[in-house]
This record gives sequence, structure tokens and C-alpha cells, in this order.
Amino acid sequence: MKSKLLVLSKRLREARLRAGLSQVDVAKRIGKSKQLASAWEAARAEMTATTLGDFARITSTDANWLLFGTQSAKSNIEVPSLPQGCSLPLLSEAEAIKYARGKLELGSAPNRIYSSFPAGPRAFALIVSDAGMAPRTTPGDIVVVDPDRPMPPGSFVAAVVKEADVTLERPILVVRLIHKKSLALDAAPFDLVPSAPAWPTLTIRKSGHAVVLGPVSAVVIRWG
Repeated sequence: MKSKLLVLSKRLREARLRAGLSQVDVAKRIGKSKQLASAWEAARAEMTATTLGDFARITSTDANWLLFGTQSAKSNIEVPSLPQGCSLPLLSEAEAIKYARGKLELGSAPNRIYSSFPAGPRAFALIVSDAGMAPRTTPGDIVVVDPDRPMPPGSFVAAVVKEADVTLERPILVVRLIHKKSLALDAAPFDLVPSAPAWPTLTIRKSGHAVVLGPVSAVVIRWG
């Protein structure tokens, strides 16, 4: 039984990533807990037939393939085949702030997402939380941040801002264009410039007032 669960768990993960869904997405859409969705992929829990059918529906996957590795003759659903790319940690705003503070390791991030875009070994994905770069990105979009890519002035970057020349009630995660005088990643002063009207430029005057996480290399998917 354990070996069958292991095989099923691998197919569940492959189908979920192919559909661009996180474990949280799966849990919400099926009406189960995130812990249970994680347990399915870790081969620690079994699925009921009803739940398996729901999973197949939300991932557009043939249930016969999930169970047996074969496809129904009547099914016109393609068996998932992952493109070349990589699985990346997926961070929410709260998790990105913890990461910037050194309180979260990327390897321990609870969610991951598959990206078909090439990325460096330190790359990760972020859920955009504001509309400062609309229409390029809007809240809920997912972007890939790759610290190993060059970041010349004017780059599209992700940053956690602690203090700026506008009042902030708490640290915030932003994606902005960076205008800076130094090629160093966090060297102040620099501006984080929006593209959307009515959104303020954030001027970072001192090192430590913001942590630039890295340049944005791609927009992967629109969240939800």
C-alpha cells in the first residue's frame, strides 16, 4: 500500500505543478485542509474516490493516469508532461518579509510553483501584493525573482521596504523599477519607482531601510 501511495503522490504533485497550482489552491478548491493536501503528496494520507475525482477535475488530469499511469480511451485530456524549467519556492508577502529578515529559509517555504522559465539556483517566486506596477503586474500575480541575474539601473525588482520618505505602518513587499547611483544591490540612496498613476515613488535614503530581493525575471501566472 505504501508503494502505491508513493507512486500516486508523485503523480499528484506532477499534475498540480503542471496546472500551476499550489497546495493551498488545491486545498481551497477541493474543500480540504492545506495539511491534508500536503500529506497526499508526501504519501502520508490516502484519497477517497470522490476527492481523487475532484483533484483530476481541477488539474485537468485523467484520473486513470493518476491511479494507474494510463489514460482512459475516452479521455481527451493530455497526460501531464512538465516542460523544461524548475520548481521554485513560492512566497507570500508575509513570507517574503520573513525571508528578508533572515527568518525564513527558501528550502523551508511551505509552497512551491513550477516555472518553465530558466532560473538560477537562488531564484524564487513571489505573490505580488500591490498595484504599483499595473498593468505590468497586479495584485495576485506571481513573479520570478532571480538574484543571480544582473540588475542595472532601471531594472524591475522586488524589495521589502522597512522605511521610506513616505509613512509606512509596517514593512511592505513591492515590485518596482529601481533607480540607483551604485551598482551594489542595497546601496542607498535609491528610488523604487512605480508605473501606475497615483502610486508614490519610494525613496530609500539609508542602507537597511529596504532589502532588494533581486530582479524580476518573469511573470509566471496570475494567482487564483
